[in-house]
Amino acid sequence: MKRIIFAYLLVCFLFNACRQKENKANQNEASTEAVSDKPTSAPTAYDFDKIPISKKDIGKFPYLPLPKGYEYKYEKKKEFELKYFFYNDSLVTAKEGSYFFSTIWKKENNASDYEKTFVLKSYVEAITNLGGFEIFSGTLPENGKTLIYKNKPSYFDDLSQNYAATYKQYLLKTPHKNLWFELFIVDNEQEIRLSILEEKVLN
Repeated sequence: MKRIIFAYLLVCFLFNACRQKENKANQNEASTEAVSDKPTSAPTAYDFDKIPISKKDIGKFPYLPLPKGYEYKYEKKKEFELKYFFYNDSLVTAKEGSYFFSTIWKKENNASDYEKTFVLKSYVEAITNLGGFEIFSGTLPENGKTLIYKNKPSYFDDLSQNYAATYKQYLLKTPHKNLWFELFIVDNEQEIRLSILEEKVLN
């Protein structure tokens, strides 16, 4: 009788041990499946092709009206310039075309202090009202610093070779050209610098 009871208990013990081992294996398999379901590919880059073409009358180069009480200073126009634009926080694209640069300066008869927020808001509204889209806002990304330091593009002299400023960049697409706008802001300067690059589009 004791042998029968002992054999019965042994069978129960072995059965429970097998069940626990099987359950653990199932849990590990489920865990592996859950991990494998996670996406492994990197996020796709900003797609400039998805920016719609503006149908508005954009006027003449450089396209943007000056804010009231302000004027261009150190104005520069070039038939050709290569300039870097940033997107997705760290990616860089190089664009070529006609180039306009100026510091936005307060007029001498403007008794008010330089209102940087007003100037910035005026330009952002002017660009977006024409159909432009912001593609970047922030300080110079590391990839941009590396390219500028290596290639020393001439336009960076217009920005006093300042690596710490804030950039706001916009793209305005039209049927025959892409307009790349940049607002360059330095915290301790009472001015904003405007750059516009006109890139011809081959249809």
